[in-house]
Amino acid sequence: MSNSGKMTMNMLDGQCIRVFTDEHGQISLEDKTEGVLYHNVEVILLFPLTKRRSYIQFSTQDEDEIGILRNMKRLDEESKAALTAELEKNYFIPSISKIHAIDTKLGADAWHVETKKGDRTFEVTGKRRNIRFYPDGLVVIKDIDGNRYEIQDISALDATSRKILEREL
Repeated sequence: MSNSGKMTMNMLDGQCIRVFTDEHGQISLEDKTEGVLYHNVEVILLFPLTKRRSYIQFSTQDEDEIGILRNMKRLDEESKAALTAELEKNYFIPSISKIHAIDTKLGADAWHVETKKGDRTFEVTGKRRNIRFYPDGLVVIKDIDGNRYEIQDISALDATSRKILEREL
């Protein structure tokens, strides 16, 4: 906190940091301005569903905040690649490209879908609570096990998939 009692955030400049994977496979961050090196850094998306490449918080192992990177635009290519790989590992959400069927049985809907990683079947209860619509056609579905799936853009689905989805919602 600052002297005025207000919380301050340390916003990181992408040109002043380097993000890399160390010899142990852990994410490290170098503050080139201060000459400080942080090992085994935790990377957290502050808006994981809507801003996957923006507002990225870096923290130490002890959960002390190092700072927040507004976006990756000013990072060097090595840093972008290391950070992108870490985010994809930590925030993997299968993207639904096609809906084969949604079957209702015993109060749960069984979704039979195609993702970039192959066919999946999962169950959803409480449609209003577990199916979220976001701007630009994004839909996030949470299954009964807490796993998330996404439809990146409803309008990009084939006509049959859109019809099945509309019938359920």
